[in-house]
Amino acid sequence: MDAKNREWIRLIERKTEHLRSAFIEKGMTGLCKTIQNELDSWKNETINIGVLGEAEAGKSTYINALRNLDADEPGGAPVGNTNMTSKIRSYDHPNNKNVHIWDFPGVGSTNNPKDGYLEKIEFAKFDFFIIMTSKRFSENDIWLAREIKKKRKKFYFVRTQFEDDVENEMEKKENKEIQKKDLESILKQKVYEDCKRNLEEFKCEDNIFVIDSYVKSSYDFEKLETHLIHDAFNISDGKHLAITSCLTVMTLPSLKEKKLVLEKRIPKIALRAAFALRVKDTDIMILKEEMEFYKQQFNLNERSLRRDAEVSNIMERLSKIEESVQHIEKESNEMEELNEIDKLMPFLPVINIRKTYKASKTLLQKALERIYEKAVDVNLTMMEGLTHD
Repeated sequence: MDAKNREWIRLIERKTEHLRSAFIEKGMTGLCKTIQNELDSWKNETINIGVLGEAEAGKSTYINALRNLDADEPGGAPVGNTNMTSKIRSYDHPNNKNVHIWDFPGVGSTNNPKDGYLEKIEFAKFDFFIIMTSKRFSENDIWLAREIKKKRKKFYFVRTQFEDDVENEMEKKENKEIQKKDLESILKQKVYEDCKRNLEEFKCEDNIFVIDSYVKSSYDFEKLETHLIHDAFNISDGKHLAITSCLTVMTLPSLKEKKLVLEKRIPKIALRAAFALRVKDTDIMILKEEMEFYKQQFNLNERSLRRDAEVSNIMERLSKIEESVQHIEKESNEMEELNEIDKLMPFLPVINIRKTYKASKTLLQKALERIYEKAVDVNLTMMEGLTHD
């Protein structure tokens, strides 16, 4: 048995003993509360993401895009205000107030010299750093990357405003006959190669991202989010779930990532529902709340569907999409496992707890699969709308 598997076994043994102790010390109520506290622990995780770069690098626009907000919405980061660049600003994620994205002033100016800069931004508390530029990474950017690397913090190089580059090249006479998609590919490769040469000392080929925050469905915006999710997993389970619940780009890889994270919750939710059987109808309520949570996580709630339909230019199809989502809810309420649980009587022998646990796991797995498949369908519909824009 390898070291990784041994560590997993030790972890499971510790969690099992923890639940057993909760039951012995505080009874059924204490056990249910312990399970719920573990399920909700990710909500208390604090994540700090620092966005670094010089003025006009597109930091504010990226921060808004990461939070699925416009600059003129409540909580939106002001865009195009160079005076704001001289201040440190923190923006909470609307889906989780414990996830903070920070906009930092550029380093190396009279107001923000290198000496003392890291202390000024409270460098040590950050989980991730995103170093942005709309042109070429400067000496100051490279200095920051060196300092971050010394502290063994995760950081990413992000080249922004790429759509502007494409549009500018499209207007040139020599490019009139080139298809936009082909030109995008050519320019993107050029940017990658330039960044690799510029950042050669970091050996960071897999850590360079080309994005345009106004066109999140194109280029590397989703790829960057996926890296954030994967790297959060290496910090802790809580941070992994916290950041996965926040990121909103519903591309196929990110949908799959969310599904894998949500699947990890199923055994604990089923266990909590099984013990809640002793309070009539509480088990059903717990399961329905979890299914609603799945729907929210996949952006299948009313607000998210409307916003995505507007962006994708498919508002005329919104009512049909909403109707199909409601059909999923109806199917979930009619599932055989839910009916089976509903028939079980509270205060009966342990066999009913076992039956509820087994039926709850099956129910949640099926419901998650259906909601995931619907999210994939909606995603493809949105992408079709963008393609035919």
